[in-house]
Amino acid sequence: MTLIHEIFATEDISRVLGMAMMASLGLGIGAIWEERNGSSHAVERLWGAIISGVFVMLAFIMAEQSDGFIAGSLASVVLFPAGGALYLLSAKGGERIYWRWGSKRGSKVGILCASGIALACGGLVLGAASAISVYAGLAATFGVGLSALLVARRTTASLLEEIVNPMDRGAVHVILALVFVAWVVGAFWLLHGRGSNIDGAMAILLAGYFLLASVHLIARPFVKRCRMNVKALVAFICGMAGFGLLAAGLDAVLQATGVSDAILQHPSATDSKLSSEGTR
Repeated sequence: MTLIHEIFATEDISRVLGMAMMASLGLGIGAIWEERNGSSHAVERLWGAIISGVFVMLAFIMAEQSDGFIAGSLASVVLFPAGGALYLLSAKGGERIYWRWGSKRGSKVGILCASGIALACGGLVLGAASAISVYAGLAATFGVGLSALLVARRTTASLLEEIVNPMDRGAVHVILALVFVAWVVGAFWLLHGRGSNIDGAMAILLAGYFLLASVHLIARPFVKRCRMNVKALVAFICGMAGFGLLAAGLDAVLQATGVSDAILQHPSATDSKLSSEGTR
């Protein structure tokens, strides 16, 4: 049996692949939206504020999923800002590569690399969240999907500015979608079933990631005019409250239907997962 066959013959990978494809819908929606409606800084700021509110709730969800992982210990103190540093590396690293590679190898290469880094990091986050629990994975699917929508809009706007033909624009988005899905599946494959301590550590790391991402997204509108600040604040609150209600409903449905986190584990890890749940 080949490695590829072994990977995709397992049900847990197929479920995570479904989550990745759901989140990647944001890429298609964002690209189509930008193609039809064009760029609007005001709309982009409002979307950024909404996603910022969603990311705040995701940070709380991930912190809750840590299950009190070494609360107050040096490990948790280090991991939380490390998650924020991961976001900064993806955000600022993508910008630097865009300007450096874009000037040397062409703007299309720079755009592809910058967007690819952002989506690869999002795929890594979604894969890690899915490895923690079903609830964390589904919640992250929604949040990462929204951020993918924003990435797709910015990518499409940059390609339109460079007068890239429609066929090449479509090819870029297909490549980005494949990169994103590959990172989700790869991250999940490497990180799932590593034990409760590793899951708790990943949850703290992701909490820091989402919190700093939220601060970064909301910071831009708040340095603009006061009128824009009020709109951004309302959008932020709506995003946080709306996603909070959605997450609470999702949690209630998962508990009512008795969905176990074991559905996202390999058979070898499933037995230990079920036995640990039975002792609680």
